[in-house]
Amino acid sequence: MKIATKIRLLSSGLALFSALAVGLVMYLGYVESIADLEVEVLEQRVEADVARLNDAFKEVSHDIRLLHGLPGVRELLNRSPRPIEDMKDDLAQTFRHLLLAKPHYVQVRLIGVDGEGREVVRLDREGERIVRRSEAELQVKGRRSYFLETRDNERGEIYYSDIDLNRENNRIEVPYRPMLRVAMPVYDDDETFRGIVIINLDFRGFAREFLGNTALRFDHYLCNSEGDFLLHPEENKTFGFDLGTRFRVQEEYPEIGDFGDSDKEAITMAINREDRPSGFWFHLRKVRPLEDGRVLLYGVAAGFEEVVSASHSIVRKTVLIMVVLWGLALAGALGVSLLITRPIERITQAARRLGEGSDDVDLPDARSDEIGTLATSFKVMRGAIKEQEGRILEANESLSQANRDLKHFAHISSHELREPLTRISGLASLLELSFQDSKESEATSFVKSVKEEAASALQQITDFRVFSHLGEGTTVRDKTDLLQLVQEVLEEFSPLIEAKEAVVSLGKLPEIKVYRNLVRVLYRNLVENALEYAQGKGTALAFTAERYEGCWTLGVFNTGSSIVDAEQDRVFRVFTRLNQEVEGTGLGLAICKRVVEFHSGRIWIESDKSSVHFKFILES
Repeated sequence: MKIATKIRLLSSGLALFSALAVGLVMYLGYVESIADLEVEVLEQRVEADVARLNDAFKEVSHDIRLLHGLPGVRELLNRSPRPIEDMKDDLAQTFRHLLLAKPHYVQVRLIGVDGEGREVVRLDREGERIVRRSEAELQVKGRRSYFLETRDNERGEIYYSDIDLNRENNRIEVPYRPMLRVAMPVYDDDETFRGIVIINLDFRGFAREFLGNTALRFDHYLCNSEGDFLLHPEENKTFGFDLGTRFRVQEEYPEIGDFGDSDKEAITMAINREDRPSGFWFHLRKVRPLEDGRVLLYGVAAGFEEVVSASHSIVRKTVLIMVVLWGLALAGALGVSLLITRPIERITQAARRLGEGSDDVDLPDARSDEIGTLATSFKVMRGAIKEQEGRILEANESLSQANRDLKHFAHISSHELREPLTRISGLASLLELSFQDSKESEATSFVKSVKEEAASALQQITDFRVFSHLGEGTTVRDKTDLLQLVQEVLEEFSPLIEAKEAVVSLGKLPEIKVYRNLVRVLYRNLVENALEYAQGKGTALAFTAERYEGCWTLGVFNTGSSIVDAEQDRVFRVFTRLNQEVEGTGLGLAICKRVVEFHSGRIWIESDKSSVHFKFILES
């Protein structure tokens, strides 16, 4: 990938990252603010409801104290000399006024101790009417829990019953009417308990009064200390403990955990469930509106769908702002990247044209920044390269001419040397024939030595010509079966192999693209070297091939000889012979190295005291 493209991609990425970061910060800040606002609204709603709840119960407490302090109550229970019916009528009139003033009061009574706790005066609300019960309708309540518990209270202490469904004659009244009973004991002048005054409240009406006109989004819950619903948006879930199926807040909102048994006074949480709308919050608080310190649980749940909808609108606007910001940032980034990359592209083009042999590209060397410095340096380098190129071409031409002269000289010299040596060898052969019957053994030996030296000189000249002309006319590599090639080479040396009693082993040699004739020369010289330098008979001769990192490492291994480490580089030099007793010209391994290098490969030796392994790599 071009550096210009990388710079543009980096600039675009940075622009996109910046836009995303800005948008994300905006959105998270908005979401956090909305969440804080929702919680604040919900908690303020609960604060207001709790204040009204406390005020409502204070008002009930005030009313029961008012009844308790009425002179007519004491007068009636103390058996005043006034006619009893007059006293009952006066008290009933007071009870009537209280019921008319408080629509959620459904019953006001005076219950005495006489007659096992018989009602003395009782007024009931029946729809829109206030009804006073006749003597025949008055009931005995001395065994009811509210009578007994009020009697046992301290003087001046208010009794508050549990909030449950009203019972008449020990049966739950239908339709259901949740009831709260508030009572106080009445004593005579001798501090003797004489009865109780009691107010029965319709708890639903009472709750509507203290909750007031609430917004539709709020759901209100009131529970006893056990979590049973006394108020619930669905009325069928209230007072389940009286009807045999309990519904409790910890079951409807398991998120509150063990809040009822903890030391916490309030808890606020977001409710994320499929059965609740988005943006739904629930706040639950412990309240103590009764003077006896009893704990009730009051909760308010609210769904802020319109806020969530507004937040979605904000999200869309935020995304739009992000897109606009990214577009502006991208345009700016691309503009800046173009200012940077265009001069670099000009320098790149100049380098490419220079590689093609042309230098007609205008460089931005007039700039005063780092790019201008780079362009100036490139211009200087371009001039230096052109100058060096001219020198190299000139030197190369001189070297090529010298090489041609050297080859011509070698050809002529080898030809001129071969002619006298051939004549000397011929004359030596004639002398050898003339001395066949002679007893001059010393002369015969001398003539034989001359003939052998002449033959050796001829072989050296031949090998030298092979070395100097190695690779000429070889232009195309062919796919060559090395196993077949090695077998052909071994056929040439079969007499020597039999004489040495050599044991030949051929591994799995590969097929590779090489200069076949040159590789044949390579294997021929390595085989000849192995057989000539191996001592004794039974020489092991092996041809190896190993695949490593995508290329073949080939080799020729033999036993019966060794090459010490210090001599392993020297043996590849021209006219080098480690053992002068072995016939040869000292050019065989030099030719091997030249063949390997012609294939852009390398050759080396691994040897111990009894074996030599020539290894080589031919780059294909």
